[in-house]
Amino acid sequence: MELLRTSVRVVVRGFVRSPGFTFGVVAILTLGLGVNAITFGMVDRLVLNGPASVERAHELRRVVVRRQASGGAAVATTELGYMDYRDLLNAAQLAGAAAESATPVLSGSGEHAKTIQARLVTANYFSLLGVNPAIGRFFTASESEQEGARLAVISHAFWQQQYGADPAVIGQQLPIESDRYTVVGVAPKYFTGSAVARVDVFLPLEGASDVQIAGPWRTNRNFRWLGVIVRLAPGASDRAAVAELTARHQQAYADTPGDDRGGALELVPLNAVRGATADGELGVAALIGAVALLVMLIAFANVANLFLARSLRHHEEIGVRLALGGSRRRLVAEQAAQGALIALCGALVAVLVAVFGAQPAQTLLFPQVAWLETPVNLRMLVYLAACAVVGGGAAAALPMWQAGGVDLVRWLRTGGQRVSRTRTQATMLIVQGALSALLLVGAGLFVRSLSEAQSLGLGLDTGRLLAVSTLRGETPPRADFQARLRATVEKIPGVERTTLVAGTTPFVSSWATRLVVPGLAQRPRVEDGGPYIHAVEAGYFETVGTTVVEGRSFTPADREGAPRVAIVNKTMARMYWPGQPAIGKCLHIGTENPPCSTVVGIVENTRRQQIIEGDSLLYYVPIEQAQPPLRGGGRLIVRATEDDADMLARIGEATRRAALAIDPGLRYVSARPLDDVISPQLRVWRLGAVLFSAFGLLALAVAAIGLYSVVAFDVEGRRREIGVRAALGASSGAILRLIVGDGMRLASGGVAIGLVLAWLLAPLLSGLLYGVPPQDAMVFASVALVLGTAALMACSVPAFRAARMQPGRALRDQ
Repeated sequence: MELLRTSVRVVVRGFVRSPGFTFGVVAILTLGLGVNAITFGMVDRLVLNGPASVERAHELRRVVVRRQASGGAAVATTELGYMDYRDLLNAAQLAGAAAESATPVLSGSGEHAKTIQARLVTANYFSLLGVNPAIGRFFTASESEQEGARLAVISHAFWQQQYGADPAVIGQQLPIESDRYTVVGVAPKYFTGSAVARVDVFLPLEGASDVQIAGPWRTNRNFRWLGVIVRLAPGASDRAAVAELTARHQQAYADTPGDDRGGALELVPLNAVRGATADGELGVAALIGAVALLVMLIAFANVANLFLARSLRHHEEIGVRLALGGSRRRLVAEQAAQGALIALCGALVAVLVAVFGAQPAQTLLFPQVAWLETPVNLRMLVYLAACAVVGGGAAAALPMWQAGGVDLVRWLRTGGQRVSRTRTQATMLIVQGALSALLLVGAGLFVRSLSEAQSLGLGLDTGRLLAVSTLRGETPPRADFQARLRATVEKIPGVERTTLVAGTTPFVSSWATRLVVPGLAQRPRVEDGGPYIHAVEAGYFETVGTTVVEGRSFTPADREGAPRVAIVNKTMARMYWPGQPAIGKCLHIGTENPPCSTVVGIVENTRRQQIIEGDSLLYYVPIEQAQPPLRGGGRLIVRATEDDADMLARIGEATRRAALAIDPGLRYVSARPLDDVISPQLRVWRLGAVLFSAFGLLALAVAAIGLYSVVAFDVEGRRREIGVRAALGASSGAILRLIVGDGMRLASGGVAIGLVLAWLLAPLLSGLLYGVPPQDAMVFASVALVLGTAALMACSVPAFRAARMQPGRALRDQ
């Protein structure tokens, strides 16, 4: 304790004597620890802790089914059917199972209507997760399974935001779509179900799905739309549970045509960051934590170099203390205490950074996640304190540890002369360069993935299109509504043309109906299913920007009563009639013995729902020849004159106002650019590109400053040598090459090591990349060029200073 008290007094006096040094170290540590404080909150919520308010979350698993898709490829997915869920309820290895499905729904009416996030859940969902309502109750099994049950459990956050935390909310009516749901309970605080995504309302799956989901989802095993959560029975193992569930699944599908005959079930943790259930953003969150650690290591390496430089400037004092019998243990303790105290100061400032910066960063990077109210908790404080004490103490004690083997006679003999850099300083520089290379390679891979995804040929001019959706209450729509709306919208400045589409709408909805192809005993299947039908107007392809590659487009003559026609996409033409012309082939579309629809054209492939998806089977019919309900409705597609986000926003707002003016009975009007629909699908690559680039550039700047500092200090320590060289006739160019060469050798070693490490670790990112190999030569070459340029600039400034040094002055100074 006496040693500690003495060390602290010495440290405080050192802080007062060298405020610039103290401020510089604290600033660097605040940078590294602040980044880690913010990212720790994200990783703690998304990866380490998982769903809030869930009891014994470690016993819960998501069910994954691995199916054999067309072509023999195994596809793992979390989408199961309602009958699959029912099969799991009586499994011996499970304590229970529940099903869920997340979906956006509309609440309110008119201009005040908005989209809220709903989760359709079975009645046993809450008991399986072990939660109790904050107020009210949850719906019961009998209520949930009752057809047309209109009950709702709202989230705690929704209760506070929309109802001001009023306990009288129980029994009130919540308008959702064209129905009203009775609020029976409020979920506990922070509870968002089995995931961390924001949830506003929980609805009974069986009661609400008849409205939200169209199709025979209760009885058709191939109708897959649910996620299933299970809890292991006491004493059960994952292996035994998987064996039982797979056997049950294969037995259930033994006589069912489809992909699941040989399907195998798997169980994975709720917050898996890799594999079939992993959310791409969850994987990026785990990477953020690793990247933040690299930034902190770079910061500590820089701090270690600063302490090394400081100790070399005070080597005479250290040598005298050692020569007079001073304890090396005391010297190391003083330095460790100094480093730990400075690092704790940096950690305190980092906590302030987290308090004010964590929520904006979380909202910006992961807007769909329901974050806790405060980003600072005990785990974060313990984590920061541990990093500060261990890292700061080690960085500061390193110079004194190195001094343990120093020759005292040599230290005293040097007098006031400075010495050049040490091997430890060189090592720290190499470490910084290597870590910077790792981060920049990650940035390059994500930037290229984003570029590849954005440049995909979608088959549509999404940048110029808006999809207009309307929703009414129980009253029937006005017969002339679509015609009047189109006439008004086409007069809005910036609108080029409009068209109607029913059934499948790109990136919005998918629709399938009965299809019979003469001469085709078994229809080919593709991974993304189909065939999906579009009922469109003449001019649809010209409006959305899809090219007709063979045959013709629809014309106004393709109306009701005219010969039935159809157009197919390239994939459907190739798979349904391989080696044959598709033009002239016959399709029987719909029920009740429909007549033949002759294929008159082939269009390029377009994306159906995702920008990254397999081939889909798509076909098109004239909207006037489609069967009800496709013939009676339709979604308006608006094409703007330019690919301009501001113009699309103005057109969308004008369209909403026009629709409500024409029909005040509308519950909801949405005019959404297709690019806004697609944008969330790019978030993983955009997020990775932004974060890796920001951290990589930060690490590059810190490493460059560190290299500059060490080379500049090296020049100061070699003033006598440089003066002698100049006096003996060495040219300025020779001195310049000497200094730059020494610095570049250090930098090159770090870059080389970093690129080798990146080459070995890059395959770990393969699941988060698109269209770019993890060991992309262009990315590695670009990183080497950037780091080499930065190192050359960092070395050149002190080198030019050394080249201009006057020999006489340099020798007199020594």
